[in-house]
Amino acid sequence: MENPGASRQSVAHESPVLDFDAAIENHLQWTARLRRYGHGDRQEFLDPVQVCRTDACSLGLWLERQTQPSAECAGQIAQIRQEHADFHHKAAVVVTLVQTGASESALQSVDHGDFAHRSRSLIHLLQTLRARCNAGSAQPTVAGTARRSGKESVGTSA
Repeated sequence: MENPGASRQSVAHESPVLDFDAAIENHLQWTARLRRYGHGDRQEFLDPVQVCRTDACSLGLWLERQTQPSAECAGQIAQIRQEHADFHHKAAVVVTLVQTGASESALQSVDHGDFAHRSRSLIHLLQTLRARCNAGSAQPTVAGTARRSGKESVGTSA
């Protein structure tokens, strides 16, 4: 699981392609992480300012590099970018709720509320883009696809 406080430099050396499975897993782990936090597990300090950052994970960095997506992917990339920002914002809200003594509200958000909705939506959008790439659609992706270890990934336009 990626560290929400990681600096840009620590994740900027990653590949210019997106590992969909890793991006999905990293964001799914936030649900478990926030649930533990809401139940009082403070082994890890979560700073809402850092949690809110969209550029502290590989997906966020990949999205930042998508400056000229193909016309076929531009809408999908824009949706993912917005949903990813909303996801991190809602995660930061959950952390703030826990830190201000509103753990019940935080856990409700994680299990059935705003955070849960954003998480499901982001994962769905990533799965949709992954399926499109894996199907080898005739439509161009961001900059084509790249095969790595049997996994399909979307390349950048840079």
